[in-house]
Amino acid sequence: MKKLLVFSFVILALALTSCNIPFLEDTIDDITEDPDDIMATEIAEILTGTPVDETPTPEEVTPTPEPEEPTPTPEEPTPTPDLEVADPAEVLGPPDWVDDMATAANWVDLPNEFTEIEFQDGQLQLTALGLLGWRLAHPTLGDFYLEYTIQSPNCTGSDNFGMVFRSPVSAEAEQVYLYGITCDGHYSLRRWDEDEMNIIIPLTASDAIEPGASTENTIGLMAIGPQLSLYINGELVNEAFDDTWLFGHFGVFVDSEEVFNVEMWVDQVRYWEDPEITPVAPTPTPVPITDDDPVAELGPVDWVDNMATGANWATGFSSFTNIRFDSGYLKLTSTSDLIGWRLSWPVLDDFYLESTVLSPNCSGWDEFGMVFRAPESIGAEKVYLFGITCNGRYSLRRWDGHNMHVIINWTQDSNIQTGASNTNRLGVMAQGSNLGLYINGHHVNEAVDGAYLSGQFGVFVGSHEVDNVEVWMEQIRYWENP
Repeated sequence: MKKLLVFSFVILALALTSCNIPFLEDTIDDITEDPDDIMATEIAEILTGTPVDETPTPEEVTPTPEPEEPTPTPEEPTPTPDLEVADPAEVLGPPDWVDDMATAANWVDLPNEFTEIEFQDGQLQLTALGLLGWRLAHPTLGDFYLEYTIQSPNCTGSDNFGMVFRSPVSAEAEQVYLYGITCDGHYSLRRWDEDEMNIIIPLTASDAIEPGASTENTIGLMAIGPQLSLYINGELVNEAFDDTWLFGHFGVFVDSEEVFNVEMWVDQVRYWEDPEITPVAPTPTPVPITDDDPVAELGPVDWVDNMATGANWATGFSSFTNIRFDSGYLKLTSTSDLIGWRLSWPVLDDFYLESTVLSPNCSGWDEFGMVFRAPESIGAEKVYLFGITCNGRYSLRRWDGHNMHVIINWTQDSNIQTGASNTNRLGVMAQGSNLGLYINGHHVNEAVDGAYLSGQFGVFVGSHEVDNVEVWMEQIRYWENP
């Protein structure tokens, strides 16, 4: 069994804001497929925080839904291009900058030990001298759409190449994002921070890539603040969020994994600064109602929050999570390597509680979901947690303020939509000490635990692989006394 650090004392977290526990101090690589091996018997106590004045909980909160206002139709509508179906290069107008590689004027071409760079036949030709190396161009960019036309004349298999961007220091170029493709048809997004490679989007197969040596592909990246949207041959293939660096140089990289001295040829690089099109947020896929879905039998819902505002939620400062409300989502971001949660105002006894959630940037064992029956709102130190991981597991646990009690251990389930930006609908049927768990309308498990029989509910997130992992909650609703 694995041991975690134990802190010497506990200080209550901010009123009605969040509470946190560590997941595992061991690396995720040590976790096996046997869920019985992954939970520790001791959980670290809550990190010390600064107490603030307690915010009284209203005796009764009756959310008033905002009336829907009719949307006027303009006489001459001008449609906004949808980046899920449109190639940005086709809708952004003329580019602000183009390099057709006639000369090396725009590039740092000094000798180095990792790559060799040449300009000939209207191409930038970059050759790997070791495993991974890159070169930078002179311009710097903040928000942009950046597009490359690339090929490799001698790659095979996992050899990979593509663009680097937002390198904040050009002299050493030791901090960069890398977005590229492999010769066998995969793409990835990574972040190199001087001596460590952080995986943002792991290697992912895509039919949008033309695989093989000497095949030409156009890769594009839309960067608006922390939102990074990846395009291949004009098709949006994925999105991620990372705010480590928001400004810097761009360039090219090549990585020899199979062929010695693999090459990358770049025919053209061009960019559009401060694009006026807002990237499309992930669109939840409607989850059908199944035969064992409580929604089919319970009738009209008693309470629903569509996240138009934060009126139903505790939004004060927390050392462990950031919460915001944007585009019809509650967006909760982990700011530490601990699990953190936020609570809503209503208090429930028996209920069916359902939330629609996704994570735009999760990977592997990153986890998110709902908390419920938190009996003490001040500090929120006692809760049940029902959640899922990005790689398709669920669990039910109880945090008592000092220790984590595993009620249902991490269990793989095919009903979970795995991966970043996939929507899942989580439900809990709580009747006394009986707790039934639902995922996308399917009854997946049940347990008996009577430690807490009443309390508040909320949302939680835990970063274990991706820094600052997010959970987006589109809706939460409940039926009382089902």
